[in-house]
Amino acid sequence: MKRFNKRGMLDDLFDFLFTITTAFFLLIFLGAILNGGVNESNEQAVSRVAEFRQTESAVNNLRIQIYQQDNFFTIEEIDDQVAGSKVLAGRVITGCSDYITRTDCTSDAVRIYTNTPGFSCDWDEEDGECFVSPSIT
Repeated sequence: MKRFNKRGMLDDLFDFLFTITTAFFLLIFLGAILNGGVNESNEQAVSRVAEFRQTESAVNNLRIQIYQQDNFFTIEEIDDQVAGSKVLAGRVITGCSDYITRTDCTSDAVRIYTNTPGFSCDWDEEDGECFVSPSIT
């Protein structure tokens, strides 16, 4: 029967514990790096999807306006309308007529006319619709 040296056994034990500890911290470090990259990619994907949906909804709103009013827009007008559209509760708001509720309409929830003096959104009780009206200042 062979007898093992206690010093050798302790040396092997410390080597084993060092290897396990190093592997543990290495895995935590790699996990943090990979998780950060995935989170950043997810944020970019979500923002691009939101931007796409905003553009798509704005273009659809413009199509509806063209079909209803037979208006034709220049590219600059379309770009301005798409850039000025905002999302409220999953619905794209490009003008006062896109508001559904009286509260959102009267408070101009996404602030369409914040930088446009002389105009505001008002609620028509008879039709139950929001419309643009000149504001009295």
